[in-house]
Amino acid sequence: MDSRIYILTHKRLTGQLSSIENSELARLSLIPENKTLSEEIAYLWNISNNYFPTKDWNKDAAKDAFYEKIRAPKATPIPTVEPTPVVTQAVTQTSSINWKYIVGAAAGLLFLSWAIYQFVFGNKPQITAKEKIEYANLADDTKVWLDQGATLTVIEESKSSRKVALEGEAFFDVSHDPERPFIIDLGNDIYARVLGTSFKAKSSHEGDGGKISVRDGSVRLYSSKREGFDITLRAGEEGALNPQEDIATKSYSSNVNGLMSGKQEIVFKDEPIEDLFDKLGLHYGVQFVLDEDAQLECPFNRYMHGGTSLDEMLDAVAAVYPNITWTNSDRSTIVVEGNCKEVE
Repeated sequence: MDSRIYILTHKRLTGQLSSIENSELARLSLIPENKTLSEEIAYLWNISNNYFPTKDWNKDAAKDAFYEKIRAPKATPIPTVEPTPVVTQAVTQTSSINWKYIVGAAAGLLFLSWAIYQFVFGNKPQITAKEKIEYANLADDTKVWLDQGATLTVIEESKSSRKVALEGEAFFDVSHDPERPFIIDLGNDIYARVLGTSFKAKSSHEGDGGKISVRDGSVRLYSSKREGFDITLRAGEEGALNPQEDIATKSYSSNVNGLMSGKQEIVFKDEPIEDLFDKLGLHYGVQFVLDEDAQLECPFNRYMHGGTSLDEMLDAVAAVYPNITWTNSDRSTIVVEGNCKEVE
């Protein structure tokens, strides 16, 4: 089982994880030992790519535990050697120079210099949804669903700050951390600041400001250059700032549907239930984790308009397959169980 955690965690870190594999990884991570191992792999990956650690883990202990699990050979401590007596002659003095330590120290300084350069001047991690909705799990466990054509750039990930830039539309479920506010650069000096919230954000970076729709928690939308030009949005509200036209709008929205809001329709034709939950998760900003004993090899047909809520979609599934059940393990993770026995 450990080898599967290695493979799936590596694919997630390198942006190759499919949505089905992501569900598998989430299911495996429900086991505490697997979750710890995945976190240790991610931690070492982040360190090697010049991120700051996202948790106050003991770096040396994490490395030792990780190497122990993959049975990597550990370095043998260098034994203490008594100094060799110095031979002194009338004119010259000969001493033993340990070039191994000198070369090692030089290599260490060279690597440190390279790491600092890469962190300051290197390319920032970037995720782009080219042809379809893409899901990403950031280093701090913030979940992001990017709509087609959207781009997310990680600007900073440190012990005191989390900052990204968004171009396009995305749904966020931000990991709660009071010590590190999550900041989104929406372009044109407009920013969103959150602590632990689920919401949809939209920005074109073309002068029309930023827009936020909040499903849970609260978001502060503000201008970095104009004091007082800001609004605070809470669950069920949406708002926008447009610095070009000096407009701030705020209204109530009874249906914050992840990335489904504004879509014209959603059609399922002989859709396998497993794929159905996969697509619903992407559109509504949740993760469906399929129980390993679930039997979901069955088709589903349905036409729904763009304003359909997730609860209405799940009610439609339950009407056809009442033996399929689901429970929320948290605000963005739903565990699916049961089988496809239809109503007679």
